Amino acid sequence: MKWLLIGCIAGFLFGIVLNLPKLIGLGLPVLYSLVIVWVPGWSTAHPVLSNGIFYGLIGFNVLLWLIALGQAVYDRTVQRRVERMEIAAAIRKLKQQQIAR
Repeated sequence: MKWLLIGCIAGFLFGIVLNLPKLIGLGLPVLYSLVIVWVPGWSTAHPVLSNGIFYGLIGFNVLLWLIALGQAVYDRTVQRRVERMEIAAAIRKLKQQQIAR
Protein backbone atom coordinates (compact mmCIF):
# COMPACT_ATOMS: atom_id res chain seq x y z
CA MET A 1 0.00 0.00 0.00
CA LYS A 2 2.86 2.33 0.87
CA TRP A 3 4.55 1.70 -2.49
CA LEU A 4 1.30 2.33 -4.33
CA LEU A 5 0.95 5.71 -2.64
CA ILE A 6 4.57 6.59 -3.43
CA GLY A 7 4.05 5.52 -7.05
CA CYS A 8 0.91 7.63 -7.37
CA ILE A 9 2.61 10.70 -5.92
CA ALA A 10 5.65 10.17 -8.14
CA GLY A 11 3.44 9.80 -11.22
CA PHE A 12 1.52 12.96 -10.32
CA LEU A 13 4.73 14.94 -9.86
CA PHE A 14 6.18 13.51 -13.08
CA GLY A 15 3.05 14.61 -14.95
CA ILE A 16 3.37 18.13 -13.54
CA VAL A 17 7.04 18.28 -14.52
CA LEU A 18 6.19 17.20 -18.07
CA ASN A 19 3.33 19.68 -18.44
CA LEU A 20 5.04 22.67 -16.85
CA PRO A 21 7.13 23.67 -19.92
CA LYS A 22 4.02 23.47 -22.08
CA LEU A 23 2.11 25.70 -19.68
CA ILE A 24 4.74 28.44 -19.65
CA GLY A 25 5.61 28.12 -23.33
CA LEU A 26 9.08 26.60 -23.04
CA GLY A 27 8.37 23.39 -24.93
CA LEU A 28 10.82 23.97 -27.78
CA PRO A 29 13.83 24.96 -25.60
CA VAL A 30 13.21 21.97 -23.32
CA LEU A 31 12.99 19.68 -26.33
CA TYR A 32 16.21 21.16 -27.72
CA SER A 33 18.01 20.68 -24.40
CA LEU A 34 16.84 17.04 -24.31
CA VAL A 35 18.25 16.54 -27.82
CA ILE A 36 21.54 18.09 -26.69
CA VAL A 37 21.65 15.69 -23.74
CA TRP A 38 21.06 12.69 -26.00
CA VAL A 39 23.58 13.87 -28.62
CA PRO A 40 26.42 15.22 -26.44
CA GLY A 41 29.12 14.93 -29.10
CA TRP A 42 27.61 17.63 -31.27
CA SER A 43 27.20 20.14 -28.46
CA THR A 44 30.78 19.65 -27.25
CA ALA A 45 32.10 19.96 -30.81
CA HIS A 46 30.10 23.15 -31.47
CA PRO A 47 29.54 24.80 -28.07
CA VAL A 48 29.06 28.34 -29.40
CA LEU A 49 26.45 27.24 -31.94
CA SER A 50 24.56 24.99 -29.51
CA ASN A 51 24.50 27.69 -26.81
CA GLY A 52 23.48 30.30 -29.38
CA ILE A 53 20.57 28.18 -30.56
CA PHE A 54 19.46 27.55 -26.98
CA TYR A 55 19.67 31.22 -25.97
CA GLY A 56 17.94 32.20 -29.20
CA LEU A 57 15.03 29.88 -28.38
CA ILE A 58 14.81 31.30 -24.85
CA GLY A 59 14.93 34.85 -26.24
CA PHE A 60 12.20 34.03 -28.75
CA ASN A 61 9.99 32.73 -25.94
CA VAL A 62 10.61 35.85 -23.86
CA LEU A 63 9.65 37.94 -26.91
CA LEU A 64 6.42 35.93 -27.24
CA TRP A 65 5.68 36.49 -23.54
CA LEU A 66 6.17 40.25 -23.97
CA ILE A 67 3.92 40.30 -27.03
CA ALA A 68 1.23 38.38 -25.13
CA LEU A 69 1.55 40.77 -22.19
CA GLY A 70 1.24 43.78 -24.50
CA GLN A 71 -1.81 42.25 -26.17
CA ALA A 72 -3.45 41.63 -22.79
CA VAL A 73 -2.83 45.24 -21.72
CA TYR A 74 -4.16 46.54 -25.04
CA ASP A 75 -7.28 44.38 -24.81
CA ARG A 76 -7.93 45.58 -21.27
CA THR A 77 -7.61 49.25 -22.27
CA VAL A 78 -9.95 48.74 -25.24
CA GLN A 79 -12.44 46.97 -22.99
CA ARG A 80 -12.36 49.84 -20.47
CA ARG A 81 -12.79 52.39 -23.28
CA VAL A 82 -15.83 50.51 -24.60
CA GLU A 83 -17.31 50.34 -21.10
CA ARG A 84 -16.84 54.09 -20.65
CA MET A 85 -18.50 54.75 -24.01
CA GLU A 86 -21.44 52.51 -23.04
CA ILE A 87 -21.83 54.37 -19.74
CA ALA A 88 -21.69 57.73 -21.52
CA ALA A 89 -24.32 56.56 -24.02
CA ALA A 90 -26.58 55.36 -21.19
CA ILE A 91 -26.21 58.73 -19.41
CA ARG A 92 -27.07 60.61 -22.64
CA LYS A 93 -30.11 58.40 -23.11
CA LEU A 94 -31.28 59.05 -19.54
CA LYS A 95 -30.82 62.80 -20.00
CA GLN A 96 -32.83 62.72 -23.24
CA GLN A 97 -35.60 60.80 -21.48
CA GLN A 98 -35.66 63.34 -18.67
CA ILE A 99 -35.80 66.24 -21.14
CA ALA A 100 -38.64 64.56 -23.06
CA ARG A 101 -40.79 64.35 -19.93
